[in-house]
Amino acid sequence: MKNIFLTMIIFATIGISTFCSCENTDNQLNPSMPDGKTNPTFTTDIVNDTIKTEKNGGAFTVNVQQNTAYRWTATSNQSWATLNVAATDTIEGNKALTVTVNEYTEVDPRTATITLREVSPKVNRTLTLRVIQAGAEPEVNVDKTNIETNALGGAYEIVVTTNGATWTVSSNAAWLSVSPTSGKNVTATVNVTKNVNPDTPNRTGTITFTSGSANKTVTVTQTGYTTCNSPNNTETIYFDEFSPCEDSQTGDTWTLTDRRDGKTYTVKLMADGHYWMVEDLRFGGVPDIVANKNTFSTDNPANAGTLGEYIPDLYGDIVNITFNGSSDINPPRAGRGYFYNWRAAMQQADISTGSAYSKTQGIAPSGWHIPSVDEYKALRDAIGIDGVKWGEDPTSEWKGIWGGDIDGGTRRNWGLGAYGYYWTSTNFMTGAASSAPMGDHQAVVWRVNHPTSDANNVNIYIEDNPAGVAEPSKKNKNGGALIRCIRNY
Repeated sequence: MKNIFLTMIIFATIGISTFCSCENTDNQLNPSMPDGKTNPTFTTDIVNDTIKTEKNGGAFTVNVQQNTAYRWTATSNQSWATLNVAATDTIEGNKALTVTVNEYTEVDPRTATITLREVSPKVNRTLTLRVIQAGAEPEVNVDKTNIETNALGGAYEIVVTTNGATWTVSSNAAWLSVSPTSGKNVTATVNVTKNVNPDTPNRTGTITFTSGSANKTVTVTQTGYTTCNSPNNTETIYFDEFSPCEDSQTGDTWTLTDRRDGKTYTVKLMADGHYWMVEDLRFGGVPDIVANKNTFSTDNPANAGTLGEYIPDLYGDIVNITFNGSSDINPPRAGRGYFYNWRAAMQQADISTGSAYSKTQGIAPSGWHIPSVDEYKALRDAIGIDGVKWGEDPTSEWKGIWGGDIDGGTRRNWGLGAYGYYWTSTNFMTGAASSAPMGDHQAVVWRVNHPTSDANNVNIYIEDNPAGVAEPSKKNKNGGALIRCIRNY
């Protein structure tokens, strides 16, 4: 019995000795506890490991306490929350870090992570701090605050911009509808549709955009159904809303706005009883791909531009076109417009026959169309063929521009100051008695001559073909000519 007891005492003594030996070895191998320290420290003074800041941002101090033998690093995962040390720096002991947070203009809060990590092959001690920045107050703006319109139905667009906040839009009038009714885009377009006003009095509706506590309103005023557009207007009238008064007189003029790009044009009630543009069309797409282009050459496709649903060629303003090697045209011609090829003019309407296309809109504003040669002839019959009445003379009735045309091959401007070519919607035929169309490559143009450039001051150029049949002037469809539009009737 005594032998067993002695044996147990001996084993116990050996175990205690072994345990003490291991603990001492660990102290020697673990430099996290130098000089006999048994409480290594790696902490910060940030409460709940979170820095909270408002949208204005600022600089924040983080006091790091560390008494181990290892060095440590500090990194941020966001560029808007920066540190006063580089990610590659290794730091020893205590350190006051500075966290700089940039100003924030968007609405939703954002979070950055600051990571403090000891550089050691033996331990993996890491501290993680969060930086939470509050978002800005919602903001909402619109590109217009008032819309004045006539009694007809129609549509408008309102561009809404925010700082990223969710927005909603509503109408307080049953005759005004909006779509979409909400969004979160920084920039968005809202379509506003108005019904016809069947009553005599004017009526008003309000469209309200809301984002958080911010709001903007757009007031829509619609005239009664008896209201018409008097000449010499000062208010904005869009082409598709133009409703001239029944007592309008020949020679009356209005200023109309192209809804697509906001450009304005003078229109006139002519002697043929129809409303014509008396300025050349200068619609170049949205945005305008023609503006500020100085060279138009087949050698430089980047300057040729495209326009329209079918991507036809488009030529530029006459003051910028290369003219016999020089772009200097002095003086600039008032009312000037862009040159278009025929497919751009027609937006590639059916060209399979040689007929005059009736009321083809093409590139004209809504409610208007590219005139046919017959419509030009009717106007000629009403005002005569005197070039003074058609061209740039101050007494002119149609005020055509002697801008010449653009050659489809060289892209040069020919005939400047002598004549102006205007597209019709009519394909060119090989002869009055012929049924074979050449509509695949030529169309009829209306030629407005300078009074001294051709005999009799005629405004449509007539030539004899080999068969002796008089034909109107024609032009290859890949060349450039000007455009005037006529109101639908």
